[in-house]
Amino acid sequence: MLILLGLATLMSALSLLAMTIVIQLLVYPDAYPTPGTWAAVLLYLTAYGPGKLSLDQWLLTWQPWHQPRTS
Repeated sequence: MLILLGLATLMSALSLLAMTIVIQLLVYPDAYPTPGTWAAVLLYLTAYGPGKLSLDQWLLTWQPWHQPRTS
């Protein structure tokens, strides 16, 4: 649910990625397509973040001490 809303995306994606790796290695070692797809999506979210339409971005810009860049 956190990833769907874009809240705490990095922590959520990393914890789900760890869970996916454990499931892949210990529970279903022969099933690569499904966990591989999940891992690819979670690695993308870890690398690029949730995007502009997320609660993470909204909270970052909503902070009273946040000064927007002017250049």
